[in-house]
Amino acid sequence: MQKKIKIYKKIFTKILEAKKILIISHRNPDWDTIGSATWLKRIIDSIKSNKKVELFCVDNIPEKLKFIPDTQKYSNNFSTNYDLIIFVDTASIWQTWLENNFSEIFNKKNYNTISIDHHISNELFARQNLVLWNYPSATAIIYEMAKILNLEIDTGAATCLLSWLLTDTWNFSHSNTNSLSLKYASELIQLWADKDYIINNFFRKNDFLTLKTWGKIFSNSFLDKEILTSYIKTEQLQKIGATTENISWAISYLNTCSKIKLTSMLYEKDGNIKGSFRTLHDDVDVSKMAKKFGWWGHKKAAWFTIKGKIEIEKTIDFEKN
Repeated sequence: MQKKIKIYKKIFTKILEAKKILIISHRNPDWDTIGSATWLKRIIDSIKSNKKVELFCVDNIPEKLKFIPDTQKYSNNFSTNYDLIIFVDTASIWQTWLENNFSEIFNKKNYNTISIDHHISNELFARQNLVLWNYPSATAIIYEMAKILNLEIDTGAATCLLSWLLTDTWNFSHSNTNSLSLKYASELIQLWADKDYIINNFFRKNDFLTLKTWGKIFSNSFLDKEILTSYIKTEQLQKIGATTENISWAISYLNTCSKIKLTSMLYEKDGNIKGSFRTLHDDVDVSKMAKKFGWWGHKKAAWFTIKGKIEIEKTIDFEKN
């Protein structure tokens, strides 16, 4: 613990020394990268100094996650005029989509960069890497840092953090629910985090296009032994009038199918095939499968990207499967 406290203090010292800070969320942003970034910005803003703190993500924030406080402050315009760049919940450079356009920021000799992450796949690409892969989220790491350093946690910040806990654990039903998750949730509610606001905006609101998209994904599903697979092609999305944003979280429902070992879902974006693996079984490690491609993730949830298009070789009768 003493070593970790020393690292937390070192990171916060770098934050205190910087005048202009950029916090980067990974592309296709989810609740953890958004919750981490917005929460960290609130911590830094609470110092009440003349610091300028900006949030960056190359992709737009999904409509379904815009209820998280401060998401309207994100920008997808980027410059290199920063004293410090912090990456949150990001395992590798390619996840930011910056490697082709702004490679100079990854020269550790020229820029102060910090990575705060919990993925076992993290490539330790920053000058200072705080990677605790046994933690349930990047948000949990930042919350622990704030507690140890006695930093201010207001109601909005607490709601940012609880947004991650409730959504990523799927209301404490996923395998990443543990004593730490429940402990932190209890502490955040005591700090007046608005759990009803989160539940009403995330779990009880899905627009019509999202439901239609999920319906198509479900109808495309098929079983091969103990593996449930589904997909959706670009032309199918276009026919519905939806976008890839409407795909999110369909796999969480697919993964509830009984008598399966794992779930796989594919979709197309920007000339690539995006894939996700999920499992609820302790004896299955989907990260080993994803490692064969450009991947990131965990033992029970992993993602990958490869070039190409989805091609279906035969029609599978859903009713027989």
